[in-house]
Amino acid sequence: MDVLQSSVRFLTALSLTLLAVQPQACCAVAGAGIEVIFKGQRNIIVWEPDSKTEHFIRRASFSTSGKDLGFIAPTPSLPKLVEVSYKAFDAVDSAMKRYMAAIIKKSIFSIDIGCGAKGEDKGAGGSVQVLQTKEVAGYTATTLKANDSKALYAWLTKNGYTTNPSIDEWLAYYIKKDWFLTAFKVSASNGEGNTGLVRMTFQTDKPFNPYYVPKSNKREGSWSPDGLKVSFIAPAEYRTVGTFELRREIALPMVNSDINDLTVHLDLDSLPHNLALTSFVDRSFPYSTGKEDVFFEEFGPIPDWPRDPDWWLPWFGAGVVGIMAYRAWRRKANFPAVKSD
Repeated sequence: MDVLQSSVRFLTALSLTLLAVQPQACCAVAGAGIEVIFKGQRNIIVWEPDSKTEHFIRRASFSTSGKDLGFIAPTPSLPKLVEVSYKAFDAVDSAMKRYMAAIIKKSIFSIDIGCGAKGEDKGAGGSVQVLQTKEVAGYTATTLKANDSKALYAWLTKNGYTTNPSIDEWLAYYIKKDWFLTAFKVSASNGEGNTGLVRMTFQTDKPFNPYYVPKSNKREGSWSPDGLKVSFIAPAEYRTVGTFELRREIALPMVNSDINDLTVHLDLDSLPHNLALTSFVDRSFPYSTGKEDVFFEEFGPIPDWPRDPDWWLPWFGAGVVGIMAYRAWRRKANFPAVKSD
């Protein structure tokens, strides 16, 4: 039993260490000749299907050689911007840790191992509407609506940003879709731009995660160890629509205490007390080749038991058995031999 308890403690510590290393795609922009590269990224999406409301929270960092940088986040409707607490991720982590503990137990003991100034900047052949400007979480956030690429480029240049062909292509994509673009300007120190936490709440027919990243925000030959991690929370289990490198990792029911914490830390009035957490991960992000966004659809009811990929549990169980067998062998090898007369 001591060997079993030691194995459980070891595997729990290992699992929580792996969970701690976890990472929305958007377009990062800076001044002329300034490189901006995506680093770790992690998102929370809370979806309320009855009202078709999405709450989108991103935690990301960038690497840049400039003194400041900005990024532009697309949404299908005008977003409400609210500063929220980083502790929202603790509520998600709590649910994940509870899941890991349950998987360890199952593997071992089961048989089967507000708005500011508004205006309009006119450009050649079109216009850029400034729908809201707000200071939030250390950002100056400006939501724009453009009907012409040249006018939008002119606005960006006027406000200190220089585009390039890949960013121009990215902007044209969302102008064609008639989406809203919120530009966030943040300060960078010592080459690092660690963003504050903002909740973007908006209406959408289908929940989505921005996924298309301009080529200029990726460094050739580089690789991000964090990738993209999306925690999708809704009153059902969800999956991605189409073929993407963003893969479903696990799905599990959330307990009331985690839901209550999430409600408080995201500054929401309320959330249902029957929610599922579906976790998605893309280890290749932002170097994946997708030039469209990821949408989600309902996959099934809230699972009674955490549902994991087919490969995960058997290998985990085999690892547990292997460690237990090794510890038992070492323990036996240390016993002195019994001599007979």
